[in-house]
Order: sequence, then structure tokens, then C-alpha cells
Amino acid sequence: MTRIAKLLNTLLLLIFVAVNANGSSTLTVTAPGLEPLALEPAAQVGGISWYDATKLFEPFLERVEFIPEEGRLNFSDGQRWGAISGEAPYTMVDGRPLEVKHPPIFFEGKLLVSEDFIRDTAQAIIQRELTTSISREERGLVVVIDPAYGGSSSGPKGYKPQEAKALTLSLARSLAERLGEGGYLVLLTRDGDENKSALDRATIANRREADLFLRIDLIGEERREARGFEIFYPAPPKEGTSPNAWRGGQAALYEQSHLWAEILERALASSLAVMDRGILPVSSPLLSALNVPAATLYVGNISWPQEADLFTNEADKKMLVETLFRAIDEYLSKGRE
Repeated sequence: MTRIAKLLNTLLLLIFVAVNANGSSTLTVTAPGLEPLALEPAAQVGGISWYDATKLFEPFLERVEFIPEEGRLNFSDGQRWGAISGEAPYTMVDGRPLEVKHPPIFFEGKLLVSEDFIRDTAQAIIQRELTTSISREERGLVVVIDPAYGGSSSGPKGYKPQEAKALTLSLARSLAERLGEGGYLVLLTRDGDENKSALDRATIANRREADLFLRIDLIGEERREARGFEIFYPAPPKEGTSPNAWRGGQAALYEQSHLWAEILERALASSLAVMDRGILPVSSPLLSALNVPAATLYVGNISWPQEADLFTNEADKKMLVETLFRAIDEYLSKGRE
């Protein structure tokens, strides 16, 4: 069980609430080796006492960063990362959403959480730790889908007003649903409008020991002449690069990533009525940080109507999702032979 899970297990057992004369509740949290933390409610909203999330987490975690303009609190225990958002009905831990009864709220410049939120989150994380501690053979195959962009990074512009960050996320969600129907376990590097660093995205796949990674990206007006789809896979590592280091993780996986890119290209070329721009090895902070067979797919150029329809036309999008599913299934089936 990770340190965050252990911490929240402690919080689950050692949360005390005292109802004050004015009807508000003082929250007291204790943990071994630390002074008890007493928090007065920052607000009373909807008949619930709400507490400042930053003040709650700072004494217990190595890194707590509140981003007021985004209404989000990032936190880390040195091994795993998480985020609490006032705009979504869940908290994110290790890139996966945890649904809670009372979502956080963004109120008067602060991110606030309820007592129920703390308890619900602790219980959900502990349950997840139990389910993810089983062997790889027992858990099934894990696929990580990485929708490009997010947050302040909206991506390239197309001929329609839709933002690229929304298009990549929509396709990733549809593909995740199809993969789930096919019996795969699926993680999204983001499931909302947030932008993560290359290392954060790689961490999600590496920590979960994923079996395959696919980044979904787009081309737009900035490269209007570049029509069609193209696929990047990690370049061969430099001689002497340690396969045990994250930044050299692809040293032991180069051939597998190359095979994955080839299978993906064949599937798309046989199904899509767009130009095949081929596959190309590239060095990038994301691909080189992954300890999993990986590829980046630029699906098409959204500045051209025919290629934008792959995202905006439901029939075309369904065909694309099915094509990607078949490619993933073929690659992972080869890996099981």
C-alpha cells in the first residue's frame, strides 16, 4: 500500500468532528508522529461544513500546490501524484478518478472539502490499492490512452471552432469505452480539462505497469500542408542507456514499440480514406520516459474538413474507434502468443 493510501487510511480512522455552539464543526485530524491538526470550517454551504483543502493536506504530504486560477490542488507523497478539483465530481489519484459523495467546491478563492469527501476518498483509494496489488496475470491487460493537450494548452486550430484538446479527450473516452467492452483495463492520463507534463503522463503508465500506451494527437492550421495520419514511436536509445532508468525506459522496448507502430499503421491505412504519412522514430520527453511499448498517433489534420470529420462525424468517429481497438487487440494478442 502506498504512502498516500496509508496516510488516508490513518485519516479515515482518526478524524474527529466536534459540533460547535454555532452549528459549525471543528475537524481534528491526527496521525502518528504529528501534532493533531484542528481545522475550523472555512465556510458553511448547503448545510455542510467545508474545510480548506490546502491546510488539510500540507502537514502530511511532501508537495501541496494550490492553483487558484484553475481551482485545483495538486499533491504528491513522492511516489504518487493526485489532484483535487472544484470543477469535477471526483478527485484524481494516479491519473484515475475517484467518485465521491460531496465533490470539492471552489469558494471565495479557496478549494474546500467536506468531512465526507475525506472519508469517501480514503475508502476509495484503499479499495483501489487492494485491487491493484494483485498480479499482472490476475488483473488483465492495461492500456493507457493519452489525450493530448488540456488546460491552457488548447492544441492546433481547425476549420471548425472545436478545440483540439476537447476532440482528443472525446476520442480517448470513446476508445476507452470500447476497450473496456473488449475486456481491457484502461487508464486515461487525463479525464478533464487539465494539462499534465510529459513526466506526469508517463508516470501514470509506469506506475501501473501498463502493457501498451497510445497518445492521441492532431495536426492543424499550423501545418496545413501535412494531410493524413502519422505515427511516432520512440527512437533507438543511445548506446549504454540503462533500461532501468525512466528516461532510458525505451532501451529495452524499442522493438516492441516499433512493432506496435507498424500494426497501428496497417490498421489505419486499411480503414481510413486519408493519406498515410508513415511511421517515424522520434526522441521526445514523453516517449523516452515510458517503460511500456508506446506510440503517438497524429490522427489527421483538422484544418481539412474530411479529416476533421473523423472526430466530429459520429459514423466516422465510430469507425476510427473500432480501427484503433482492432490494432490494440492485434498487438496485445501477439504479445500473448
